[in-house]
Amino acid sequence: MALPHRYPRAQSHAEGGGLPKTALQLLPPLIKGYLRLGAFVGDGAVIDRQFGTTDVLIILPVSAIRARYLAYFGPGAERHAA
Repeated sequence: MALPHRYPRAQSHAEGGGLPKTALQLLPPLIKGYLRLGAFVGDGAVIDRQFGTTDVLIILPVSAIRARYLAYFGPGAERHAA
């Protein structure tokens, strides 16, 4: 658990059907990619002023990966390589 003075509590948008479109557009590409795969973001974040970052926990259970991504990146994916 983050130290209390470095842990801002995040607001949950799960009840409202997810993040507003504008919030999704502002996310870094890597986080957007994980969310497309079926990941979710853990509760809260940690502000690391020393490194100038905000750290979040991304959870991606293999069982949550969407079928279309498994088909593209899963076994036999080497046939998709350019």
